[in-house]
Amino acid sequence: MEAGARLIASHEPLSTRRLATEVGVSTSAVYTHFGSIDELRHAIRKTGFERLAQHLTSVDKSDDPVADLAKQGWAYCRNAIENPTMYRVMFMERVLDEVDAGVGLYTFQMLVDEVQRCMDAGRIKNDDAFQTAMPFWSSAHGAVTLHLAGMIGEEGVNRLAVLTARALLVELGDDPTGGGPVARRCDPGSPSSARSGLDRRLSRVHRQRPSGFSRRGGMSAPHHFRPRLFALVRSGF
Repeated sequence: MEAGARLIASHEPLSTRRLATEVGVSTSAVYTHFGSIDELRHAIRKTGFERLAQHLTSVDKSDDPVADLAKQGWAYCRNAIENPTMYRVMFMERVLDEVDAGVGLYTFQMLVDEVQRCMDAGRIKNDDAFQTAMPFWSSAHGAVTLHLAGMIGEEGVNRLAVLTARALLVELGDDPTGGGPVARRCDPGSPSSARSGLDRRLSRVHRQRPSGFSRRGGMSAPHHFRPRLFALVRSGF
């Protein structure tokens, strides 16, 4: 899997002969495990998304949905940092076909579910968890992409993730001053309140990553969003 992912991410031709040479086996051994190159590509992406799901499900749930959403963002970034080649294949290469496009969509549902929790708690003022989840995903992907390009380090990913999460959450209705939703926010001129609420929660999550996570199993997630995301992937969005 790793050898195949390296070939794809480096834009080198992926063939059974090339892969067999890379891992030191015969071409027949490759065909025994994968009937075709397309099946190999699907398997590589599937493995990558399984690793991502393991990171996402490692986040302990709390009674603060915003903090949990932030921790899930750290888990997403941590997976990319630990599996850079797989991440490139998963999110930075054009999908091969409709089967390829459908691989791993359940991991996005995990983000949608966390956003829905924030909406149910009145922390995010929106009525469409799917559309609201998209900017959170794109901001995390942007930070990770800058890191993989060598433009920022891991600490840069951390700082950028905090800044974008804060901006998105405030835009969507959460209160950075700790007074609840924006409509009930505290006096923004109060120094004591300026570091409470959202800022404090994000700072706490920032200090906890990644040691604040505990591994837990389970990767299943509902797929009611699937047609919408699948259509976006197919259209090249």
